[in-house]
Amino acid sequence: SVEDLFGRVSHNIALSEIIFHPNARQWGVFEGVKHAELENIFGDKPTRTLLFHEGIAETSERENNFLKFMANLEHAYATIPEARQAADYWQSEFYNLMADYNFLPNSPTLMNAGRELQQLSACYVLPVPDSMEGITKALTAQALIQKSGGGTGFSFCRVRPKGDVVKKTNGVASGAISFMKLFDKLTDVVKQGGTRRGANMGILPYWHPEIKDFITIKSQPGVLENFNISVALAHKFMKAVEDNESYDLLSPRTREAVGTMKAKEVFNMLVDSAWATGDPGIIFIDQINDTNSNPTPAQGEVESTNPCGEQPILPWESCNLGSINLANFVHGETTKGTMDYKSLEDAINKAVRFLDNVIEINNYPLPEIEKISKGNRKIGLGVMGWAETAVKLG
Repeated sequence: SVEDLFGRVSHNIALSEIIFHPNARQWGVFEGVKHAELENIFGDKPTRTLLFHEGIAETSERENNFLKFMANLEHAYATIPEARQAADYWQSEFYNLMADYNFLPNSPTLMNAGRELQQLSACYVLPVPDSMEGITKALTAQALIQKSGGGTGFSFCRVRPKGDVVKKTNGVASGAISFMKLFDKLTDVVKQGGTRRGANMGILPYWHPEIKDFITIKSQPGVLENFNISVALAHKFMKAVEDNESYDLLSPRTREAVGTMKAKEVFNMLVDSAWATGDPGIIFIDQINDTNSNPTPAQGEVESTNPCGEQPILPWESCNLGSINLANFVHGETTKGTMDYKSLEDAINKAVRFLDNVIEINNYPLPEIEKISKGNRKIGLGVMGWAETAVKLG
């Protein structure tokens, strides 16, 4: 039932409140659990980051270690009144937040919280290096993420184009698009956590030598059906479109010019293809990295987004999402309502705490993802019901 669903999720997310309680260690929360503890200073406050996958190579060992941690939390909740008290208040707050349909988290949280998977994030971005080792690692990571109900985004900007030299084998590269097809095929064969089908975002920059083939690839039936695709544009490219100029195609390997292209021709091709097939989209990567869309620039540049494009995140980063139902905060007559900003503020505060708790109690697929996700603590809080809200406000 819906009540059971919200009860399971709210209880699970509220268990996070026990983790950082001053008495958590003496309550046995970490007993028999391998974990690393990183200490840092945020502003003038000391902080702790707990990592449960650090130094554990095998997926099964990581899962068993995290399940032991979850069992310890449940045992503390069941046997220690103070631990139960720490969680119960927020369990009630989170339950009411969802039961009133003021807020809902992303579907991996709804499906997996309090169950064996315990993988709660919706979206991940994985780096794709220009090496067989790096590509196969990205494929492995994609399989683990999609098996557990998450979606993946990739930039193929580093992968050398079709026909480029491969020195170690004296051969030629098969190209970025051929590897995209490999990631697409893997999504076909991985049943995504038994709850939803896998989804991907594939991004290629406008200067990549395979850009024309990339733009038109969805015109072929049955190709990249598990991908949304977007071209990474920049102000420099749009200026060349406006001035009807050419621009350089660059080797991803050397960043040297290997050809030229008419900017307007590429842009028109992009528009025609988007009209005909719905793809590609466009993403202004330079704008994202020059603004607060990348709030941690010292950690690196954003190069991709999650599958639906609303969340730009760094390589190896994950993000858990949720939405506030704006229409619920309009009170009064049907078309002459007013926004209850006090209630909205209260719901936002609770939703942020909910999503931040998810970061702590999430069973991340890989150690690299756990470390950067807990370090940067990205959350995505959006809105739904905007059109209904506008109608209610007149």
